[in-house]
Amino acid sequence: MTSSYLGSNVYFNPKGLWISCSSSWLKYELSSTRPYYVSSILDAKYIYKVDLDKLNILEINKLEQLIDFHLKYLKKNNKLQIDWKEVKKKYDGIIICPYLGYKIWEKKELDLYFYMDYLKYIEKFIGNNIEKYPQIYLEWYKHWDAGTGVIWRKSAIKNIEEINI
Repeated sequence: MTSSYLGSNVYFNPKGLWISCSSSWLKYELSSTRPYYVSSILDAKYIYKVDLDKLNILEINKLEQLIDFHLKYLKKNNKLQIDWKEVKKKYDGIIICPYLGYKIWEKKELDLYFYMDYLKYIEKFIGNNIEKYPQIYLEWYKHWDAGTGVIWRKSAIKNIEEINI
């Protein structure tokens, strides 16, 4: 899932096996106002249980941890993007559960794409204070939508089991 502002991809998700924390993704999709997603979920033929070796998987479950992760791994030339290559050097995957977006955005939407150079606009008016304005600096995380994670090394997967539905 990707999105872009003015032709520049903001999210750059890491590639790998995306997983839901328990039924978090299913609950999100079933509560969706997008009927085409709900019907595709109801038509699903396979669901899998994934058992992980979590020794080298980064687990984040608090907003403060997410902010710390962002500050540690943001790209040097772009304060809105994570340098996933650096994250992948240290970890086998990342899991962010529960979904922390509700604490960040509540029900507010910020449409930054109206500004041609949105990063300079942000810095000029609000500075670099991620703790005060996580709704802007953590935009890369917003579209994760539910408690999810991504595993990029097979060695972190102990077992995958199909669940009959």
